Amino acid sequence: MTRRTAEDLLPLLDRLASDLVIYEQFNFSVAVAAALIEVPAICHSLGRAMSVQMRQILAGTRLDFLWADYRRASAPLDVFWGNAYLDIFPPSLQEPSIFENPFRIPMRPVPWSEPTGVMPPAWVRTRSRPLVYLTLGTTPFSSGDGLRAATEGLSTLGVDVLIALGSHDPSVLGSVPAGVHVERFVHQADVLSHVDLVVHSGGSGTMLGALSRDLPQLILPQGGDQFINADVVVSAGVGLSLEPDSVSPGSVVEAARSLLTDSSYRDAARPVRREITTMPHPSDVLPALSRLANKHHNRQR
Repeated sequence: MTRRTAEDLLPLLDRLASDLVIYEQFNFSVAVAAALIEVPAICHSLGRAMSVQMRQILAGTRLDFLWADYRRASAPLDVFWGNAYLDIFPPSLQEPSIFENPFRIPMRPVPWSEPTGVMPPAWVRTRSRPLVYLTLGTTPFSSGDGLRAATEGLSTLGVDVLIALGSHDPSVLGSVPAGVHVERFVHQADVLSHVDLVVHSGGSGTMLGALSRDLPQLILPQGGDQFINADVVVSAGVGLSLEPDSVSPGSVVEAARSLLTDSSYRDAARPVRREITTMPHPSDVLPALSRLANKHHNRQR
């Protein structure tokens, strides 16, 4: 996919006379296309940086073959970093090797939701019981077994449960117990201001959003970098994780009860939240990106 996308992007970037390209960290094709026409490529991170070993496992010599397609004996830039790297991860939880990168630009992770997301219903603000927010992502990795197990378990805890289904088929839940409220999408940034526990699949957006509010979290990783995020959360003492084959109503209840009653998880999250609030806001980072674009534009004139 990287090879074909780079082929499509090259004429587009050339026609647009682009002065700067920003790409998400796994979309290597953008970095390749930008480098080939010597346009600065800015890598926007999604989560924790990968170690050298993990990067080798993920890409290895395959990227060498890609550069060779364009008669490049060596890579003109590291696609994992770009010409600059927008780092949205809290420093204390970050992969240590990233701090050796002179082109790292720290940037605060700011919660955002699709405009189509629904605002929390009135009961969220007037409830008398703890509220657990359950989401396994907008794109399902599994059949829904984990979602059913988590719903069944959480419904026995004496809490209200708000489920954001995303693209999961509502039928995977069957008949939901009392106290369980199901929505397709919610305005997550607002929801997180009202909940007591977040149960999710380990996506970086939800994980960082929970950390930004001192919320304990239970991660049920299913794929991608979710297992990495789960390890980070557990190692930092800010939450717990259950492997896919360990997810059952009983295991979810046990973990959720611990997270709701043990204040040490929130205590561990507080310094991370403070760390996040001191990171530069995206609007404060824009001047650095503008300088890179202007420098390239002036060089091309």
